Amino acid sequence: QKWSPEQVAHVVGIAYKTVYNWIDQGWLDIQLPDLPDHGIRRYRAKEKRGTFNHGRSIEERPHKVETRQGFGHFEADTVLSGKRKGQAVATFVERKSRLTIVKRLHGRDSQSMTQAVLELASQ
Repeated sequence: QKWSPEQVAHVVGIAYKTVYNWIDQGWLDIQLPDLPDHGIRRYRAKEKRGTFNHGRSIEERPHKVETRQGFGHFEADTVLSGKRKGQAVATFVERKSRLTIVKRLHGRDSQSMTQAVLELASQ
């Protein structure tokens, strides 16, 4: 019926990894190229960015920021393109007004993000 391993696992009530393991071990009469997605979900790229561990934790922010009582507190994040390597944007969201500013980054490194933050601060 051209079901994906995820769909089969859901209907049968088992983990989808089990279905992939059965395919790999040859217990099912099917190969990864025969699947609807040709097995691409199995080998998707994993996130390789590091984690931020400098400065204070978000759990330690003041109550005034947490409850969105004051204007001027921004949260920043990056969005990476899955289509072309090297493409990224930075998003800055003001917590009270929810104003969102999006800036294109020149690279995926910390210098590009630092430059975007400094440009935002100067504006």
